[in-house]
Amino acid sequence: FIEVFQKMQNGSNRDPREESKTTQAKLKVFVRIRPSISTELSGEIVLKRDEEGQTVIIDDHINVSYMKFDRVFDSKCTQKEVFQGLQESLPSALEGYNLTIFAYGQTGSGKTYTMFGSDWESMFFNGAGNTLQQNTYITDVTNDENFCGVTPRVITGIFGLMDTETYKEQKFTVYCSFLQIYNEKIYDLLQDKSPPVPLSIHESKLGGIYVEGLTEYSVNNLSLIHI
Repeated sequence: FIEVFQKMQNGSNRDPREESKTTQAKLKVFVRIRPSISTELSGEIVLKRDEEGQTVIIDDHINVSYMKFDRVFDSKCTQKEVFQGLQESLPSALEGYNLTIFAYGQTGSGKTYTMFGSDWESMFFNGAGNTLQQNTYITDVTNDENFCGVTPRVITGIFGLMDTETYKEQKFTVYCSFLQIYNEKIYDLLQDKSPPVPLSIHESKLGGIYVEGLTEYSVNNLSLIHI
């Protein structure tokens, strides 16, 4: 599942007519059906989507179930098609809204593939100390169809929006952090520490929820982020 959550920040002074456009749906749920794996090829496929691309149909010839979502991607959809389904939400991040995109599913359902790319977990040393680089790193995400996942496309999309006529006169500061929650512990993936040190999550009256000691970098152009 990919869920897109939009929430307006307190104190926004945007025109109510503009707000209505952005807050038409505060929560969107997308479903992506993964391709069958080798052990499943001999069995019968009982799961499919409808022609409109909004309903999952489960039919085992005994019972038929229908589940409707904002969008359903079948097993033949590309990475680019998935991103295009949620691309319209990106301007919210530049208009004073909190925008969260996350994948949910069981182990092996394709979360990492959808969010990062086809071989994001196959990392290799690029010869610069302990710096790691993924094999899927490419310089032109916009022309890529089925390699990069949602995360690099969103990053590219955000910087692309800032260069458009709508936003180029405004000033933005972009910060980047990268953390992992594993076995209920939080790790900073941008820190070069061995072994990794778990971080703590806190809440303050002014800043809200934050991770103490989390690395945060200011990035003013796309080239500073390896995607």
